Amino acid sequence: MDRIKKSLKCPVCYFTFDINTRIPRVLTCGHNLCGSCCSKIYTEGSITCPICKKDNCYDNVSLITQNYIVIEMIQEIKATDEPMFKLKNNPF
Repeated sequence: MDRIKKSLKCPVCYFTFDINTRIPRVLTCGHNLCGSCCSKIYTEGSITCPICKKDNCYDNVSLITQNYIVIEMIQEIKATDEPMFKLKNNPF
């Protein structure tokens, strides 16, 4: 379960993904970042992935695909009252 919980956190800010401001977004390189971090590192039509350093081109941050599988996992864990999700934006 710890590996699953780790994969439900943004690798940049370490906050747990959510369905509001930290929506999991999947870059064209395949790595996931939260929407908030995507907005912060978006410059001149692209995001350089902080993990693999690949440039990912987008006309707008909102066009980066949401990772619906991760969103579904978050909703399932929240429904089970998992303590990880009891604190808003818990970074750990």
